[in-house]
Amino acid sequence: MSWNPIEQGDTADAALVGGMLTPGLCTVSAIQRPRRWDDRQSYGMNGATTVYRGLPLGTFTMELRLSKVEHWSQWNDFRRVIQPPTRRNEGALDVIHPVLAAASPPVASAVVLNVRGPEQSTPEGEWKVTIEWKEHRPAVAAPVGPVAASSPRTENNGDLYQQRLIAEAAGELAAESRAGGLL
Repeated sequence: MSWNPIEQGDTADAALVGGMLTPGLCTVSAIQRPRRWDDRQSYGMNGATTVYRGLPLGTFTMELRLSKVEHWSQWNDFRRVIQPPTRRNEGALDVIHPVLAAASPPVASAVVLNVRGPEQSTPEGEWKVTIEWKEHRPAVAAPVGPVAASSPRTENNGDLYQQRLIAEAAGELAAESRAGGLL
């Protein structure tokens, strides 16, 4: 069963990062993952061929809101999980949250790009920490090449008129050639 934020919104209040639950109230932004396309246009021609170049790694933010004493003790433990890596090829963390699982394709692990805060967000004593993430996904071959429309292309009236004139002229030329013994 897939996640439904209307019925299961309270399950999105925390995330599991590197095996540890996030402190306080956790909000995850929608992942940003624009597809890469390459337009290939010939010199002196109208139109172009669009070629899919793959799915880049996505980015998202996680905002932690700390408003209770226990949130601060949890934060002191949690910040050890998101420390900068100490060795090469280290740093990707498993990240589990319903918003990331609902992405297409789902996000399962990510690396920390930046940690902002803590900074006071309300006069009542709530503090927030914003963590910027980049998706970690092993490379796989992407289907690349010209992409054709799934339905037949409809020509505009000018194109159809030109095609009809060319076809008529070609037919007349062929008839004249046959009559004159050229063919």
